[in-house]
Amino acid sequence: MCSPEWLNNELDSYSILHAGKRLVTKRFDPEVVEEFVRKRLLHATGPDWETVAAKLGEWSRWEFDDYNGDFR
Repeated sequence: MCSPEWLNNELDSYSILHAGKRLVTKRFDPEVVEEFVRKRLLHATGPDWETVAAKLGEWSRWEFDDYNGDFR
């Protein structure tokens, strides 16, 4: 939890804040978002896809978050 004042002060210092599985910014700038995500992706390494996906899932939501393999 944070106050609007704290959030505003943080966004004066950082163009993007990571807040759980969301990114917070004062103004949407695709280039800034892409740069932020690219930097995060550099840390998503592992010996297999499951390991990489788990690391990505720690800081982002994606279309297969709730996938259980059943399309019925």
